[in-house]
Amino acid sequence: MSSNSVLLVTGDHSLEIRLASWLEAQPDFSSAGVARSVREAADIHWRSPDVLLVDLAVPDAADQLAWISLRLRYPANRLIVLFTKYDDALSLAAVAGARSFLPRDANAESPLWSVLLDALKGIPFISDEQFFQRLWASQGRADDEPPGSSMPVAMPEHLTPREHDVLKLLAEGMSNKEIAAKLRLSATTVKHHVSDILSKLGVSNRTRAAVWAREHGFGSHND
Repeated sequence: MSSNSVLLVTGDHSLEIRLASWLEAQPDFSSAGVARSVREAADIHWRSPDVLLVDLAVPDAADQLAWISLRLRYPANRLIVLFTKYDDALSLAAVAGARSFLPRDANAESPLWSVLLDALKGIPFISDEQFFQRLWASQGRADDEPPGSSMPVAMPEHLTPREHDVLKLLAEGMSNKEIAAKLRLSATTVKHHVSDILSKLGVSNRTRAAVWAREHGFGSHND
């Protein structure tokens, strides 16, 4: 039986050793390597890992653009995150396509192996349903809708030239204030443009809009 490879994303050496040891003991899994950040996981050419196991304690876990890059590089149903609390990093991971969520203090006696198996089959794992009801509510999803399942797939209604400019900068991870300075607009005007863009894309927040934009050719690589 072929082994399924797991790319571990963590800067915690003790966690790395613990999980690497656990993986070695599993007949169906092997290590694809260790990345020290979300961006490194997206940028380096790893050997096509079957599963990404991301520790949300890495320094760039709240970096929107890093998650956009990771989502574009790897299929959404192959992303598992280790978390400690509800925060921006957890929210970004969900929007980036995480389907399985496990407490960071999981050990060899935890259900991690079954979570990995389920992730390969596209089956979500949520360790605390009540906890994630708050996450889903913040993302504008229904309680039974899995994270990452509402990314837009169709082209939006016609964007104005100015909305096109704003979306490009949004895809690069700029804030409203930064976009306003770049385009020489007021922050209020940019806020209205962003609101109109979200409406036309059919998404609930700017992170989803940015992911859509990167997938459809917007962003600095297209300049």
